[in-house]
Amino acid sequence: MDNKHRKMFGMLLILCLILSTVSGCMGSPLVTGTWDGDTFTNQWTHITFELPSGFEVLSRDRGPGWVDDFTIMNDDARVVIGLTYTDISHRDFDEYTAEDYLGIIRESLLDSQSRDFTFANDFELVTIAGREYVLMRGAYTYKDNPTEGAFHDIYAHRFVNTMMIFIAVYDEDARETVDAFLSSIGTIR
Repeated sequence: MDNKHRKMFGMLLILCLILSTVSGCMGSPLVTGTWDGDTFTNQWTHITFELPSGFEVLSRDRGPGWVDDFTIMNDDARVVIGLTYTDISHRDFDEYTAEDYLGIIRESLLDSQSRDFTFANDFELVTIAGREYVLMRGAYTYKDNPTEGAFHDIYAHRFVNTMMIFIAVYDEDARETVDAFLSSIGTIR
């Protein structure tokens, strides 16, 4: 499997584990963003950005209620970044913080049958588009080939009754590309 497909599968695995672990009934009105050329805008979450040079859009305009707002990847498949939402309005997750949420995700990823996940000891606080996100950094290797893998960052922010989650899967020396993209996300009013 080539690098592009490994990154995409890594991203999908993390996304599937997140959604299957803590998702509930879709009670909140999740509104996805739209693309106008290379400009992404989500009026509900008030975020906007320009597609960075050298990136392609892997998901676009899937329609209302879809929880994957966007997924982008750079041309050499060294970075995949996506934004997804999880409805946490049901009673089991009503009072959860971003830290609680990421703790559940960490436990689920540690149970993966195909990858070995490791995590930084502490959560970090970062600002994306004027909002404070809790960041969980980690890495994974493939159980069948421990010399291959990727780094992953999962950023969580509670927004209304929804957890906004940025996921980045990237090669070891591509963290600056992830940080540059996330710092380029702006706000709209």
